[in-house]
Amino acid sequence: MTTAAKPQAIKRKRLAIGNDKGGVFKSGLTRGIAHAIPDCVIVEIDSAHRLLEYEHRTRFHRMRVDRALVEESGGSASRAEFDGVLNDLAGLSEPLVMDIGANTAVALLEELKRVGPSFAKLGIEVSVLTIVTADPSAITEAERCLRVADGLASKRFVIENRVLGPVDAGVLARLGKGATVTVMPKFEIDTEVWGIFGAGGFEAIDRLSDSKLTERFGFARADRIKRDLHRLRQQVLEVVEPASRWLIS
Repeated sequence: MTTAAKPQAIKRKRLAIGNDKGGVFKSGLTRGIAHAIPDCVIVEIDSAHRLLEYEHRTRFHRMRVDRALVEESGGSASRAEFDGVLNDLAGLSEPLVMDIGANTAVALLEELKRVGPSFAKLGIEVSVLTIVTADPSAITEAERCLRVADGLASKRFVIENRVLGPVDAGVLARLGKGATVTVMPKFEIDTEVWGIFGAGGFEAIDRLSDSKLTERFGFARADRIKRDLHRLRQQVLEVVEPASRWLIS
């Protein structure tokens, strides 16, 4: 008589995207993963709701506590505000990506670490993605996120955003130790692209009216805007691919 193999429990995966320095393109990368994985849930944790194009699958949690108060209280000032986030992470069955706003990432990751044993019993697996630019503050905050990720994250992802130029090779090697590193190159882009992208994300690109763009900007600039939007989408999808594959594997 043979004993049937016991089926493995399916892990519920949660990807935390964070850096407590603003302006590193966290929400842009979240949009890339949401575009790549149509059935993932987005948990947006910030002072303002920005990912409006994904309203039907976004859980928004407003953070109201500022950084000074968080640090003064050792993180306890923001702790109660994470209850809704933790409930979503524990209760939803779909793959889930967290877009964590500035001044919130380290405090939330520390809370996730505290509830890690309980999450493990629920079959929840957490990974961490951080973004680094050549800005010293962004480097410092990426290091803080990765330190907290030790003992929490099953996988770590680092994206080098070269918007301010390449990150020092030694710094990147230190940050990328034990992580999957991808690079988002700097490229020239029409300023109007950011307005279109900010208003509708990647979902807006295929809905753009060629005639309306041409009427507003003229043929040459309208064509340039469309090409820049498609190139931006392709670049983002490429740099988030390893994290996206982990989330649905």
